[in-house]
Amino acid sequence: MGRDREQGYGFVKLHRSIRSHHTYFLQQKRPGTPFEAFIDLMLEAKYKTEAVPRDGQVIHVNRGQVLTTEDNLAKRFGWSRGKVRRWLGANTLSGEMQRETVQGLTLITICNYDKWQGDGTNHGTSLGTNLGTHLKKNQERERSDFHKTNEQIEELRQKLGLPPSE
Repeated sequence: MGRDREQGYGFVKLHRSIRSHHTYFLQQKRPGTPFEAFIDLMLEAKYKTEAVPRDGQVIHVNRGQVLTTEDNLAKRFGWSRGKVRRWLGANTLSGEMQRETVQGLTLITICNYDKWQGDGTNHGTSLGTNLGTHLKKNQERERSDFHKTNEQIEELRQKLGLPPSE
């Protein structure tokens, strides 16, 4: 076996049409797991910046971002709105995502989108660095708001089926 396979490195790219496969949770009309919800957001995220018109204004949605509502996610994943909020909050605390409200909508940024959807080159590195710096400041502010310890964050990650923080 090669290094990639032995140590879990590397990645596969999935075409967005995978969502129409009969085994995809939305096709089965059942609630999604936290992992399936995360993958669904990865598939839903913009792969390039897009201008989205909204009430006579334009919202710029960047690569790795999803513009939605909590209600839409709740319906999509088969969850309650409270579960969506808790899931987004836990992923924000763990550094997987960042969220903000823009014109009454929820803008979700998947923090490692370029790492996971890269082309095997350094493409997107400066974007990732700048985004990471911005997100780190926001995460520090949110962490102080929630007063969570590292142990609590790791506990949340485990409950959500996410890998431990590095």
